[in-house]
Amino acid sequence: MMENLKNRLLAGEIEKILQKGIDLSTDVMNFIDSTYGNPSFNEIEKIIKDRGSAEAELLLELIFFPDEDFQIKLEQHIEKHVFFTKDQETLCNLICDKKPLTKIHFPGKSESLIIPVTHTEINHFLCRLKITRNLNKRISEVIIKNIYDESISLRIRVKLRNSRFIYSESKTDFLCSFFEVIESDKANFYDILTYTLHFLETIGNDSDIYQALMKRKMTAIQSLQMAISFENKIKQNNIETLILQGITPLSINKDDLLKQIEMVDKISLSVFGKTDNYEEPLPYTFNH
Repeated sequence: MMENLKNRLLAGEIEKILQKGIDLSTDVMNFIDSTYGNPSFNEIEKIIKDRGSAEAELLLELIFFPDEDFQIKLEQHIEKHVFFTKDQETLCNLICDKKPLTKIHFPGKSESLIIPVTHTEINHFLCRLKITRNLNKRISEVIIKNIYDESISLRIRVKLRNSRFIYSESKTDFLCSFFEVIESDKANFYDILTYTLHFLETIGNDSDIYQALMKRKMTAIQSLQMAISFENKIKQNNIETLILQGITPLSINKDDLLKQIEMVDKISLSVFGKTDNYEEPLPYTFNH
């Protein structure tokens, strides 16, 4: 009974969103313009109506790709239950049985396009909601206890749901400590969180997380030093001379590197209460 209820409740919320319509973001429109050569409204409508064509499939896949803001609208309903692969098919059938229509809203345009939503689009949409990637219970409890702003809490949950690492014991312990101490009200919180989750995806399940962070920091410092060294060389020689000398041109964003170093320090000091210091000062100041 409860299994059926949870699916009906979530299906109902998705149906409400589809009835309201989908607002295409500027990024999506830019992609459509670059991919299809700045198509007119009528041209977009023609592409979509040609269901089954490669162009239509690509465009519909893009339109029905739930971005983070879209996911947040549903997260408060998803987080209350545990979903399995079989639930995804049940949800898909529940929604498709209603033969849903949705309205596509284009940014900066008064026209809207009403289209039927097929089983294929609903299935792709549900896959990208990651409803079967259930959050680790310990981490979820820490978020509830320490993150009081619901909008921040929901976005954190969506980011965790979208991440690809396995909740090993060491990574779970680390994230519990992270959410207990990190300042979620700071302007750079989401940058730090995004960096942290990506970092966890790149290391082994049983890695020493502190040492892995310090390795990241050292790599960033070395890259920064290489960038400074190359800039000094290019001031004294033209690029052709450097290439003849066997020096490979570098394209490194120094601000990004320093930002990485600052985030690693913030994470390490917050969670572990320490960070490795290097004898030589950084050869560059962050250009805020």
